[in-house]
Amino acid sequence: MRFSAEYGNGLSNHLPMATLALQRLGGSPDRVREFVALYEQRLRLKDAAETAQSDRLAAELARDGKEAWLHAHVSRLTPGLGSGAFHGIIRTAYAVDSGEETDLPDAITSWERAYGEVGLAPATRSAREAFLALQRDNRFAIDFSPGNIDDRIKRVAAFAPFDEYRIADPQLPELARIAVEIYLATANFTALHMVTGCHATRVLQPYLGEHALDYLATALLAAYVTIGRPAFEIEEVDAPDWETIARIAIASNDDHDLKLVYSAREEESVYGWGLHRRAAALRVSASASPDR
Repeated sequence: MRFSAEYGNGLSNHLPMATLALQRLGGSPDRVREFVALYEQRLRLKDAAETAQSDRLAAELARDGKEAWLHAHVSRLTPGLGSGAFHGIIRTAYAVDSGEETDLPDAITSWERAYGEVGLAPATRSAREAFLALQRDNRFAIDFSPGNIDDRIKRVAAFAPFDEYRIADPQLPELARIAVEIYLATANFTALHMVTGCHATRVLQPYLGEHALDYLATALLAAYVTIGRPAFEIEEVDAPDWETIARIAIASNDDHDLKLVYSAREEESVYGWGLHRRAAALRVSASASPDR
């Protein structure tokens, strides 16, 4: 891709991900072309440094082969699973999911450029216990602004009391369930990335390095703090079927509508809880709101 991994004031380029989501949800070729043409208007071209970085990775990919290349780079970057508000893993997972090699060098480039680690510490709590304890801990009742999602996550990770919050033996299904519950309770934009970050981690599991779920769990905890540690008890409500949700998403020009609906459908196909369908329905209903 000729476009940079970022545009504007540090916003992430979601075009490859949204395009794949649009195709997988059933968007027609004409609709895909329409979306791409509209989205490209906000993007900027790669600079020389980013082009050289992507070209180097592409040369390594051609030399080493896809599987070896992915194992090498994804395992190396595993401590930074939360990098760029999870965008590094999300873009890489979508590139893997596509089955094509085209976007892999640019995906790893985007992960490298946003790379940051949240660190590990001794862990004693279960996942749900850690989130609920954070909810009650008034030491975190402070504003971790300014900055974007990634800036705030890093600020939480550097806050000394946060070292007390690490999850012992985290399991991806439990993390995914907590993430989607938080999104359902809040419709929060950061929580949306927690949901899609869990999906991305599942896709990348064959290539991840040691302690991957520990790094993911810590990044999710930090992200949870940045949104104010909300309660996430949820009520049972009905939601439209996937065909209806997909149809609404396909008509949307919002990249996050497309990404969440596709990722949520993929997660629902594995977990079957009904929660991800409700999350997808919540997102597209929020997008249709005139107040959005």
